[in-house]
Amino acid sequence: MSPTNIPILTLSIAATAAITEFRAIGYDGGVAAAGAAMFGLAQTDAAIGEQVATDVLGTSIGTAGAVVAFGDELQVGTDGKLIPLAAGTKVGRALSGGGDGNRIEVLLIPA
Repeated sequence: MSPTNIPILTLSIAATAAITEFRAIGYDGGVAAAGAAMFGLAQTDAAIGEQVATDVLGTSIGTAGAVVAFGDELQVGTDGKLIPLAAGTKVGRALSGGGDGNRIEVLLIPA
């Protein structure tokens, strides 16, 4: 089943780095750092200086950076991908599962 999303709030942010669709974006407009808080999940690719639509509340689609199971608490891993929570900031909960590189549905938790 393909992941779906029901965004409640989507905001734009100016990209300060190259952004890849469905990856975590930091509050600085770049790719969110591993273990850090995130602004939200990018809905499109963006080049530096472009505005990128970002889901910040509700459910969204993210890219898994490891094996993720339904119900896992999530944190940002490398390259803005989402991984099961270990020692980082909790940014969401998986509403679907998948392996590294798969798209998953995420319940966003503001962080």
